[in-house]
Formats: sequence, C-alpha cells, structure tokens
Amino acid sequence: PTGHCHSPHLLFVMRLAGWLYPRVLLVSMVAVVLLTLLAAGGTSSASLAAFNPSWDGTSQVRSVADATDTEPVIARNVSTYQNASPNRTIAFVMSPTEPYSDTESQAVASFVRAGGTVLVAEDYGSHGNDLLRAVGADARVTGVSLRDEQRQGSSPAFPRATPQSNHPYTANVSGIMPNHGSTIDAANATPLFVSSEFSYLDRNRNEELDDSEVLQRHPVVTVESVGAGTVIVVSDASVFLNAMHERSDNAAFARALLAPHDAVLLDVSH
Repeated sequence: PTGHCHSPHLLFVMRLAGWLYPRVLLVSMVAVVLLTLLAAGGTSSASLAAFNPSWDGTSQVRSVADATDTEPVIARNVSTYQNASPNRTIAFVMSPTEPYSDTESQAVASFVRAGGTVLVAEDYGSHGNDLLRAVGADARVTGVSLRDEQRQGSSPAFPRATPQSNHPYTANVSGIMPNHGSTIDAANATPLFVSSEFSYLDRNRNEELDDSEVLQRHPVVTVESVGAGTVIVVSDASVFLNAMHERSDNAAFARALLAPHDAVLLDVSH
C-alpha cells in the first residue's frame, strides 16, 4: 500500500529524539552554569583578594605558600581561628574594611595568646589598629603617607625599606618596597624594616618635601610578642599585591614570613 505512514522503527526514533532533545538541552545549560560558578569561585575581583590574579590581588601569596609547603586556608569567618592549630600557623589580616566585633577580636586574641602568629597590614584605615589594640599589641599604624626622594622605586611614593634587625623574617631579604604606604609607631615592638634617612612623612599630602617635614628613618614593619604568640605589623598591605610582588625583595619577604609555618590563614572575613 502507498501513503505517508512511517515504519514503527522510524516512529520510535522520532519520538525518542523528541523526548531527548529538551533534556539534553537542559543538561547542557546546567553544565554551563555550574562551570561558570566554579570559575567564579576560583577567582575574585576584590582588591587584596587571595583569588584575585589581577594586579590588585594577592594570589601570589598563595603561590608562595605552595612553594614553601605552607597550606593556605581561606578564613571567611573568624571561627576559623578557633579551628586552627596556633603553633606554626600565621594569619594574614590585610586592610580590613569592616570592624571586628568584640567576640571576633577575642577569637583572634586567643589564637595569638595560644602561640599563633598574626600579621596585620594596614595603611590609612582604622580597623587594623582597632584589632591590634584588642589583641594586645603595642604597635600602631600612623596613617601618615611616607615618601622618599632618594631611595625610591618608580616615584617617591615607592620608598625602599631595609632590614633593621636580624630576624628570621628578614633573612635573605635585602629590602621591601611599599606602594603609597604609611609608617608605624613601634612603641615596644621591634622594627624589622625601616625607611631610609631620606624619607619623610608627607603630613599635608601635597607630595612635596616642605620645610616643616623632617628627613629621617621610619619603621614600616614591626614584630612583637603577645602572650605565647607573635604580632607582625606592616604599614602597607600593597607590599603583598601581585603588582608589587617582584618590586625590591617583596617576594622574598613573603617567603620569609611563610616558610617557618605549616599553614597560612588568609583572613578575608572583614
């Protein structure tokens, strides 16, 4: 007989294709979304973010951690301090943009008193100093711009700082270079790196050496003991930026900080 009837096998294939197509399309769309989310989870665009590979990120710190067999731990909540083993663990707190609550500050303080090491890198904000006060450290970041017309990088806003003390954190580090950074009121803390005798505090921020501004050395990195632990203060978080990694001996400084520790806690909670 003639006509337009299809064989049973052909009808089965056509119905199967009609059933499969929307499902294959749905699975493909879900796969694309998942891959996009995974890629986003592995990167970040935030300044100083540990997963930001751009110039203003700190992904190089994680690379140094891998190279020194120091396990990087991302702390999105201060409770991570309570789960960390204080001995041979260093925590990085870099220019927090939000204050730590009393409970959160005490969690960090307990970590330090139990033998942990905390590095607070701050320049012009107040939350880093508030945390230092709560932890029991003496050093404070002044929030005054440091410049150097003689010992500098690409401009006076990139002053060179050299080791002031023999310490494991200065070993094999010829010097570091901040980027529009500040200085530290060391108090009873030990200066590890200081600016040159040609540096000055640009208090009015006119980017010029005025008659009232004095040329002298200033601490830019300090270290002190608090309880059984250690607090390091760096007057410019930019030292750890990807763009500054190869400036002066910034990379060697990161290695010197991480090498003695088994883990580095990258505190991005604030």
